Amino acid sequence: MKHSMKNKLATCISLFAVATLTAGLTSCADDLNEGGSATPDMKSKMAFKVFTQDYLDAPTTRAAQPEELGYMTSNNGGEALSVVEVIDNSITSDGSGRTPSGTTRGIPVENLEFATTTGYNGFKLMAATYDDSKTWLTAKDDVVATNFINKLDVLGTNDFETEYIWPGQEAAKKVAFFAWAPYTNTTANTSVASDLTVDNEQGAPKLTYTVPVDNVSKQFDLITATAVDVPGDHNNVQQLQFNHVLSCIKFAAGNLRDCKITDIKLTNIHYKGTYTFPDATGEMGTWENTGDLKTICIGKGETADSKDVQSRITDQEANFILNAGEKNLMMLPQTLEQGAQLQVSFVFNSVDMEEKKTDSNGAKTAENNGTISRTYTIDLSGRRWESGKTYTYILTTNSVNNILLVERPANFSFNGTTEATFRVSSYKYINGGQTQPLAWTTKYYACTEDGSMGEEIEKPSWIETTTDAATNLTGGYQAYDMKLVAQQMTATGGAVSAITDLQNAEPIGTEAEPVDLSLRDVMGNELANGRSTANCYVVRQPGWYTFPLVYGNGIRDGAENGESLGSTTKINADGNTINNAYIYLDNDRGEDAIGDAVIIWQDAPQLITPASVQLTDDKHGIKFQIEKRHITQGNAVLSVRDNDKKILWSWHIWVTAADLGNTATIKTANNDPSVGITSAELMRVPLGYCDGVTMEYKQRDFFVQIIQTESGKTATFKVTQDAKETAKYYGPNAAYYNWGRNVPMLPKGNGNTDKQYYDSSKDNAGNKYTFTKYGCANNIALGTVIQNPFTLYYSNPANNTAYWIYATKNLDLWNVGSSVISLTAYYPQTKKTIYDPCPVGYCVPSSGVYSLISVSTCSGQIAANTEQGMPAYIETTLDGTAYANKTDNADVIKFPILGYRYYSSAEVCQSEVYGTLSTSQMGNSGGEACRLQIYNNDIKYVAWSATNAVMVLPCKQ
Repeated sequence: MKHSMKNKLATCISLFAVATLTAGLTSCADDLNEGGSATPDMKSKMAFKVFTQDYLDAPTTRAAQPEELGYMTSNNGGEALSVVEVIDNSITSDGSGRTPSGTTRGIPVENLEFATTTGYNGFKLMAATYDDSKTWLTAKDDVVATNFINKLDVLGTNDFETEYIWPGQEAAKKVAFFAWAPYTNTTANTSVASDLTVDNEQGAPKLTYTVPVDNVSKQFDLITATAVDVPGDHNNVQQLQFNHVLSCIKFAAGNLRDCKITDIKLTNIHYKGTYTFPDATGEMGTWENTGDLKTICIGKGETADSKDVQSRITDQEANFILNAGEKNLMMLPQTLEQGAQLQVSFVFNSVDMEEKKTDSNGAKTAENNGTISRTYTIDLSGRRWESGKTYTYILTTNSVNNILLVERPANFSFNGTTEATFRVSSYKYINGGQTQPLAWTTKYYACTEDGSMGEEIEKPSWIETTTDAATNLTGGYQAYDMKLVAQQMTATGGAVSAITDLQNAEPIGTEAEPVDLSLRDVMGNELANGRSTANCYVVRQPGWYTFPLVYGNGIRDGAENGESLGSTTKINADGNTINNAYIYLDNDRGEDAIGDAVIIWQDAPQLITPASVQLTDDKHGIKFQIEKRHITQGNAVLSVRDNDKKILWSWHIWVTAADLGNTATIKTANNDPSVGITSAELMRVPLGYCDGVTMEYKQRDFFVQIIQTESGKTATFKVTQDAKETAKYYGPNAAYYNWGRNVPMLPKGNGNTDKQYYDSSKDNAGNKYTFTKYGCANNIALGTVIQNPFTLYYSNPANNTAYWIYATKNLDLWNVGSSVISLTAYYPQTKKTIYDPCPVGYCVPSSGVYSLISVSTCSGQIAANTEQGMPAYIETTLDGTAYANKTDNADVIKFPILGYRYYSSAEVCQSEVYGTLSTSQMGNSGGEACRLQIYNNDIKYVAWSATNAVMVLPCKQ
């Protein structure tokens, strides 16, 4: 069964003491084997192997049978509730509601997690030496427990090895060890230092502990270990058996009618005490409590969080722990004093207001709003809580025979990253108190609109992993694993069809036979003339996809594209001249030099399933999956790396439902075909465009029912995946491009902000790829730029030599044979290079495409329309006629106002009033790119810093 590091401390019952740390913990100075021997003069560093009492528990344990303590009575009538006490002879973790790092509390710790999890990654150690002619019992009155080691932190990160050396045979000494955890106030609990103090006077040390009662989430699981009479020349790894020395108190809902529980209180409880370490190896010490008594509360009564213990318990739910996870009470062992009570406050919902106004005892059952508040009380004086045991109090309206209890998980996150491991206790009592585990299975039920349990359903598709049954039983409880996938976004308002068309499309391809994107055009149709590659591939529906490892436009119509590879600038990531379109054949690299494929970034979570990104078996391509449950409009950059994780090339995946086949034919100022193009077909949206849309990740729920196979007993509980937030409008955006580069930079978010990105892989240093803005102080080599697709290179245009693009006069990165031009019209069609960022069949337009555009051919700025998800834009006529004379909407093309990234800061700039479209030419001195600049109602053709990042409106080749 899978066990995962989740929640405050991960539930993991690996056999820590047997195998897990064998290699690490025996790495002492002299490399001795555990249990071996050494020559008399050999000394080694002290090191330890740790385990908890839980490891020693046999599959069948002896425990007291459930005891019915009596009936709770209410302060204002109502039917009595039975209280059943179940005692578990161990403290074991349920795993619910915890997180793997940033721990604030050590709720019950088990073997592996004690050693490795943040918060219990070690222990505090005292050690005393004494004459080897004595035992600890005869020596302790004359020995200070810290005369050898005083409060040393022994860390799992150091394999529990210390710098202390065994005293050795010649010292004629024995050693006594005393250890405890948590060991510092910087890990498991910020108040450990103030809550826990240590007396290191003569004899066995004492721990004085004050249980945090103001907020039970601060309570921790205190564990201690003792090993005495250890020979001073042991020179081997020393085993330490840690025991849980507190009592764990839990409360469970058995069968209850529709209600909520506002708080649970235990009154007159000892919360201050002193623990004396035992005088024998592996045994439990003793507690002596002070006379201080307090009320311990969970829920709204007197706690910091002031939340209901359970906001709703329906009459279909039963047999689950009410205070799982951080709400477990970790209390001092004690005999409960006179006046100790269990108090539970309920708000009951009326079953039938018209038919039943009073219950069988004549008490009123409902107020005018259909509810009745009652506090139930039962006396607990004289009950005993012992160290290392769990006491569960089941509140129920019926009797308890076989035990079935579930410690259900906390709510799951919307993004699907939370994996919960929690506990199912399923057993019966046999042979005078022994427990025998019982198998269980699961069923799933829908959640109705009013939050109650509906009809039985198949296992929800949004459960990624779960445990459906426990049949191979090894103990009285089993770990139940569950992981939910990220919620599918719901689009409302704005351009809803931009999302719903994608979500409604049928998946294509399989992992074994993915769809080859280099064989399809931007609308998903098969290419008539065979394979054509690009730096941008368009995806329009869920499925498995692949594309070959080819430099950009290196293959066209099934053959090597000589024109594209004929560019004077065709440099690879190594800084060498490219001599083959296929990356794995370039400069005799070979398939063995191809390392892996990774996501650099994507602007929608799990747009491409991160785990699906991989090389094809022959290392000739990349394949990936876009799942139906995650598909939305968005952009991603995938890269291929060598064995040293150096990026060799990158590709842009654009997921869109836009009708990219609906192009706009725009005329140029040239009327002579022999001179150059007279018209051009432009996409109606920029590369990487995403419509504005209101997105919502709604809460979703279902019920899980655990069925104990032998008895038919059930435990039913609701699983909730929280909503991300209230519905939020995400503005329209498009990718930005450094001039001459093959993949985009991050688009803008709402306003002048960076768009959020997700799922970045890790680089060779183990760090996630992040959007970096690199100011150029010196020339940047093209190979370096290729290796860093998520870095935007920018500089001050006053210093042309600082441009990365200026180093070798790379003027033809987007147009084969291009050279510096003036701002006069430039009419030849762009000759697409391997660096051109456009999809198959399209290229960055030449400057002549925009030659007829002027203020008179354009509208004034048209405001953004949030309801339609449209950005602000300016329309221009397609034939160069005055805008005032246009007769039909088909006569115009919209230029969106989506800002740009400014050359001196790389920040998104003036997104509401500025739009800039790049061309494939470099102007003036070679440090400025030719662009169409749109600002308020002004449109003009300018030469602009090549280190600005702006939009590209693709033109048909």
